[in-house]
Amino acid sequence: MNQNQTNNNIVNNSIQNNAYNNQSTIQYQQSVNTQIDNNRMKQNNTNKNKSKKSIFTILLIFVIIGLSVYIYYTDTMYKNQINEIKYSCTPLASQSELTQLNIESDTVKNLYSIISTNIEEDLADNQLDEQMKLYLALRQVPNNKINNRSNCNLFNITSMIPYTCDDKVFTPRAIKEEDLMLEVRKLFGESTIIQNQNIHPGYCVGGYQYIKERGEYVEGICSRPSVVSANVNKTLIKATTQQGYIKLYEKVEYRYINQNDKERLKSGTYVYTFKLDKNYNFIYLSKEYEVL
Repeated sequence: MNQNQTNNNIVNNSIQNNAYNNQSTIQYQQSVNTQIDNNRMKQNNTNKNKSKKSIFTILLIFVIIGLSVYIYYTDTMYKNQINEIKYSCTPLASQSELTQLNIESDTVKNLYSIISTNIEEDLADNQLDEQMKLYLALRQVPNNKINNRSNCNLFNITSMIPYTCDDKVFTPRAIKEEDLMLEVRKLFGESTIIQNQNIHPGYCVGGYQYIKERGEYVEGICSRPSVVSANVNKTLIKATTQQGYIKLYEKVEYRYINQNDKERLKSGTYVYTFKLDKNYNFIYLSKEYEVL
């Protein structure tokens, strides 16, 4: 009996050992599987991190490229603007060399429109005296500063023959004294002082009477229009700038000028000089006949 009990104990111990061994094997296998899963998770995380880094790197590259393109474009545009300003504002430069200007540029065209005159205006007064200065300034008054529905009140019909003013015949225009004098200073310089006076250079040119009591220049109508047989051909041939000055060169050819006017109306080249002042206005300085 003792032998049987001993055998049973041996069997039981064997079974327990096998069970323990099986459990250890299972635990080991589970441990191995867990390790494998952890490794896989680490690998997946590593791959995800690599993927994120790759995406970030690609985005960073795009941002750098985009920023580089923007900086290049902005810098190029800025340089072009500076060059354009330098060209447009050539008179501001302190350079001593003489520079040719494009006669089709807006600046040159605008200046030429200020001094350009027709045959009637030349016959009336081709000198840059006070009358012509007032007349040229009158042409620069903006439309919104002109009263197109004025009246002939206080117009003196005997002081500016052949101009008259009759409300029953026409509706005159009027310009306030301060608006005209503003254009005088802009065109001929801040220090320019011209006494208020009738604007009538000659022939049927101008025709604005200064009425002190109204503080206005009032338009009259020419009662005896002149018949002009002479004519003129004018061409702007050149424009230059040097140290803040602009010169316009105009080729002029008069035809059929009567003997009395031939001395003052000469064909040839006339030079008009402007200077840019501190207020960025082009001041009209002089008109000269160029002797070849």
